[in-house]
Amino acid sequence: MPILQRFLSKLKGLSKDQFWRNAGNLFSGAAIGQALPILIFPLLTRIYPKVMFDVYFIYSGIILLTKIIATLQYQFALLIPKKDSDARSLLVINGGISVLVSFFLTILIFSIAPWISQFIESKELIDWLYYIPLSTFFLGIFECFMYYLNRLKKYSLITYGRVSKGLILVITQTAFGLTGFTIDGLLYGLLLAQGISAALMVIFTIKSDPKCFVYTRGNIGDLLRKYKDMPLYNTLISFTNNLSNQLPVFMLTNFYGSGASGDFGMANKIVNTPMGMIANSVGQVYYKEINEIMHSKRDLRAFTNRLYRNMFRIGLSPFTVLIFAAPWIFSWLLSDEYVTTGYMTQLLVPFYFISFMNNPATGLLTMLNRQKAGALYQLALLAGRIIALGTGVYYFDNVLVTIGLFSGVSLLFNAYLYLYLIKLAGNPPRTYHG
Repeated sequence: MPILQRFLSKLKGLSKDQFWRNAGNLFSGAAIGQALPILIFPLLTRIYPKVMFDVYFIYSGIILLTKIIATLQYQFALLIPKKDSDARSLLVINGGISVLVSFFLTILIFSIAPWISQFIESKELIDWLYYIPLSTFFLGIFECFMYYLNRLKKYSLITYGRVSKGLILVITQTAFGLTGFTIDGLLYGLLLAQGISAALMVIFTIKSDPKCFVYTRGNIGDLLRKYKDMPLYNTLISFTNNLSNQLPVFMLTNFYGSGASGDFGMANKIVNTPMGMIANSVGQVYYKEINEIMHSKRDLRAFTNRLYRNMFRIGLSPFTVLIFAAPWIFSWLLSDEYVTTGYMTQLLVPFYFISFMNNPATGLLTMLNRQKAGALYQLALLAGRIIALGTGVYYFDNVLVTIGLFSGVSLLFNAYLYLYLIKLAGNPPRTYHG
């Protein structure tokens, strides 16, 4: 009992820390915004056929990849400049890149969709591909304006934007399903939620900084060159990371059918999404904190060690419950059709846990200009996961063994990443903070 009491007192102590209060503010919005769609899943799984969820998760996996190139990762640079004029110029750069990327994606998809249709059996998925540029644009705008609001420390406005997105998604997807749009209702609801939430972020930014679009034209080229490592390496890092995370969706679809990929997608949605919200919310505040620590020359390693300890405390209880009770939880929450999702979750939990702890600290790679090391890590992780999935498919031909190998390789790589990040925090370079 004394151990448990000390553990609980440590968790309560987080509420007194300004860093964790800011992270909690961001998380509250993310939690409500993401919890609403998850809570409505038991209803949606009874409105929409399971095959449409399989298509929905494949589409979601694709736009997670295109989201990476929506701004070429220049949104991370918004937190770094001391001068507000530079940050405003970077905001304009981000918006312009989002427009251009979406335009080129439109041309690309309309050019290759007829060819792709020869290899994809799902007509619904082919039809949905044409909406990828629009989703990509909305996600890019949302991201860059969210990071600008983060720079301004307008955490409550970020919260409102996320809550609005979740609420709109729940209302529209439910309404479309109940009115008979059981084929495309999930997509239409998603697009409306993405579009409205992006518009809200723009409005909130203009109200917070009426001069946000005032920029110095001569700064554009200098800023593009100064932060060139972000599109060069961050885009590669994030794209490779998301591709390797979505590998099971694409490979399971090919070898075991869309039902298997749907089970993996549902596990990701129900488990990794809420825990990812916590990690991402902490990470956004941590990005800002790294900048301030480096400028004030405080102890970054000590701060990062405290971050890891607190992330462990936060994640221990939910992940412990999942590793023992996930099949029962999914069967009860959704239906007996999803019990396999629970078994997959049990296999993924060890990897999810250490990834949850690492997530906020990966901001060190960007803020300390170690994107090249991050890119090499992600490429190695991608190769390792391909080997793991290939081994599971060709040597065992069992979907759960395949997922277990994927999780095991991911766990080992994340353990290495933890050691590297702690070492980096102990001897941080000052490329951006000299």
